[in-house]
Amino acid sequence: MTTATIANAVLSLILVVCLILLTAQLFKWWQSERGKPARPGFKNPDIGLPNSLDIIETRAIDFKRKLVLVRRGDRLHLLLCGEGRDIVVETGIPYQVPMHDPASPDTKQHG
Repeated sequence: MTTATIANAVLSLILVVCLILLTAQLFKWWQSERGKPARPGFKNPDIGLPNSLDIIETRAIDFKRKLVLVRRGDRLHLLLCGEGRDIVVETGIPYQVPMHDPASPDTKQHG
């Protein structure tokens, strides 16, 4: 192999790796622009309002079914999902946004 062949192979490898990384970054950007995940306590940056829908918790009952606790606005809804159908178990449970407790151990200042 000549030096020119080795240099050509190395440059080609660098180009391919750069194209792969660029494609991955574009895919991440495209996914984040399509649907921003809802998080409790965060505001929708597009309109400045609190997100109205969030999955609070999920628990597997067995291999086919799971319970899902969903927050919609200021209400919680308990859903049973699986086996080709979804059932509303309980709806309209009042929900209050958890307030930050200043006396919690992780916020105490150590002196």
